[in-house]
Amino acid sequence: MLDIILSISTAFLITFLTIPIVISVVKKNEKLLDKPNSDRASHKISVPTFGGIAIFCGILFSIIFWINLAKYTALQPLLSALLIVFFIGVVDDLISLSPFKKLVGQLLAITVVVYFSDLRITSMYGILTIHELPYWVSLLLTAFTMVVITNAYNLIDGLDGLAASVGIVMTFSFGLLFLISNELEYVVLSWSLTGALLAFLRFNFHPAKIFMGDTGSLVIGFLLSVFAVSIVESNIKYELFDFEAKGSALAIAILIVPLFDALRVFVIRVSKGGSPLSPDRNHIHHNLSDLGFGHKRISLYICLANLFFIGLVLVLRDLGVNYILLIILLLAIVLSMIPIWLKKRRG
Repeated sequence: MLDIILSISTAFLITFLTIPIVISVVKKNEKLLDKPNSDRASHKISVPTFGGIAIFCGILFSIIFWINLAKYTALQPLLSALLIVFFIGVVDDLISLSPFKKLVGQLLAITVVVYFSDLRITSMYGILTIHELPYWVSLLLTAFTMVVITNAYNLIDGLDGLAASVGIVMTFSFGLLFLISNELEYVVLSWSLTGALLAFLRFNFHPAKIFMGDTGSLVIGFLLSVFAVSIVESNIKYELFDFEAKGSALAIAILIVPLFDALRVFVIRVSKGGSPLSPDRNHIHHNLSDLGFGHKRISLYICLANLFFIGLVLVLRDLGVNYILLIILLLAIVLSMIPIWLKKRRG
């Protein structure tokens, strides 16, 4: 437990102390500032980006200081993959990479983790009555899942404090599950990220002094994808809470905000004959913003909704996994329609 406390403290302090340095350096080069150059921008003035560098430093030093990599050898490939994702984010923030190049880099990082750590989804655990998967299907499903989660988290970074706040809820929840399943290396990793995000949030609250950029969102999204795959493969049993073969429901509930929002906007874009990758103002946070809610209130409401879905899965734990997922999906659709209905009612 001492290692866990120290890791959280280390990540928080290093991130907290690094951010002012990043802000100072970035402000000296106007090309590195995020300028409000579209109607989708939530800020009115140029804001330094690259907050992800500070977050990454906090996580990295926590791993180096408090995780025994000689003992937990599976984390060594993860650290290598994380470095790949980090550099993809830095380059993207500097010169704006094409989606294809970012995808290639992400797949390279995923290959490192899957091949050297054998971290993959080996079964559907009853979802759509499917259980064990052939090896090649397992690889494809794992890669697809990790790409979706990594990029879905990137898409919710649209308001001051939103991505960091939701990230804190998700990483802390994953950490609790890892603690229950006695995966201490992942506890340290997930709660180190929680500590780093808490420090970042201090500077990212509205009006934001710095943004995390793709450097931050890709690193965080990639780690969340690793946590999700690990939870899907875990048999979690804790006193009355038995989630054996239902890790997928827990993972989806924890990641419901970025996953459902990404699915929702992609369906809307395709239904209108557009590209699923074309930017718009159809995200949930945009709809809430159009109703007049401020950055902090929107972040609070979305975090509470996230916690609601996690609690709902705990309550429904005795149901079959397909029933749980169906209920989650239907409720997510209903809740996402409320802001749209209110907007239409106001005219």
